[in-house]
Amino acid sequence: MQINTWSGFSKRINSTKRPQPASATIHTVLLKDGADIKSPVFELGTLDFTINYVEAFGNYYFAHVQNIDGHRCNIICTMDYMATFKSQIGAYTGYIDYASSAPAGNITWIDDPRNMPSTLVKTKGATTDPGWTASTAGCYLLGMANAISIGNCGAPAYYCTNAAGLSSIVAAMFDPNLVPTIRNQFNGVFDAIVSCIWLPFDGTWLTGAVGAAAMPVYAGYQDLGVGNMAMLTGRIWKKRVSATLPTPGDYAGTYIQSNKYNTCTAYLPGVGVCPLNYDIYKENQLGVSIDIHFDAITGDIVYYLSTAAPGSVSETQCFSGNIAAKVPVVGASYDGIGVASGILSTASNAASGDLMGTAQGLIGLSRSLSVDNIVIGGNSSPLAFSQDSNIRLETHQIVPVHGQSSMAELEVFRAEQGMPYFDNATISSLSGYVQCRAASISIPGDGEEQNIINGYLNSGFYYE
Repeated sequence: MQINTWSGFSKRINSTKRPQPASATIHTVLLKDGADIKSPVFELGTLDFTINYVEAFGNYYFAHVQNIDGHRCNIICTMDYMATFKSQIGAYTGYIDYASSAPAGNITWIDDPRNMPSTLVKTKGATTDPGWTASTAGCYLLGMANAISIGNCGAPAYYCTNAAGLSSIVAAMFDPNLVPTIRNQFNGVFDAIVSCIWLPFDGTWLTGAVGAAAMPVYAGYQDLGVGNMAMLTGRIWKKRVSATLPTPGDYAGTYIQSNKYNTCTAYLPGVGVCPLNYDIYKENQLGVSIDIHFDAITGDIVYYLSTAAPGSVSETQCFSGNIAAKVPVVGASYDGIGVASGILSTASNAASGDLMGTAQGLIGLSRSLSVDNIVIGGNSSPLAFSQDSNIRLETHQIVPVHGQSSMAELEVFRAEQGMPYFDNATISSLSGYVQCRAASISIPGDGEEQNIINGYLNSGFYYE
């Protein structure tokens, strides 16, 4: 029998493209036993590794060559369903979602979806400085059980220091003259350390934000002799900042402006990227009020994003995280929020709703602020906080491709991805990229061919 073969023929697997008959080479071959119509194998009396496409029995096949003895070869074929059934595909009439031959147009007002151009997501961002002084060096907050705790920090005293200061405190606790004295007050020398965390803030800003007094460092009743350090007199830092989500775009009155096509997010240091309710802020001309509550002792940080002033009825979103990194110090033991078990650390202002170390405190505070949803447990790296410490608000909008691209670029995009068509059409009237919806084609075969062809038609193919 004779078959047509081609060498170096190139096409997409999801394309109906066929090679030109005039460029075919006719070979006389033997059909191998056991072959079927979908994957026949032909024996050729010469060896030709260049053959990669075959026409036989009126069907088209992808082919590769297998050497037999250096003089002969097998041409192993796999049916190219799209080329074989091109006539049936071209005759199919059905609902077309996308087609390269759809009109592009210069659209401002979009009422007819058939005129809708292809789209992309455009992001606009705005940055707000919360007012803190972030630092990659950071500062250490050492909680000590001693007799001179002051302010609203509970029983332990919390000293803010740098790495050198922390080293001097630990070194002093190894002083052989002090070890017996401290041991008389605790089971072990380092039992005096309640907690130690690293915060991504400049120490001067931190102590200025929550309040501090220069005090000697004590372990129990014993002055360690390392000089005065900043002891916190408060623990909660609060601030309200106002921000505005970037205006989505210049498509007022079109379908693009509706919230279905717009989303917004906020990057909140210590929490991460948080989804915002676009409906809430759209009604407030995209204005956002952000209340920040930061607990210096635990590193907990809570953001309340709302559309109205405190005390008024408002819709509020609440996000919380933690920016502290625990520092292992000999003898210190910690529970879930960085405070040693067995040490009372209840803030005197907890009743007013400032304590943020527990979920109960969060929920109690949220009720007083009319919060509609709470997200607890978000956490980002303290180092990431120190390097990206600004709040960033973003809107993400679907916009027409040609609104951002030249017509030449649009034509390239359209050839590859098609344009919205949204109409019934016969495929042979189209060209280039085509994507159908719920295609059901009728072709001769055992059902496998229909399923394969329908899959290509629904996922997108090239009619060429």
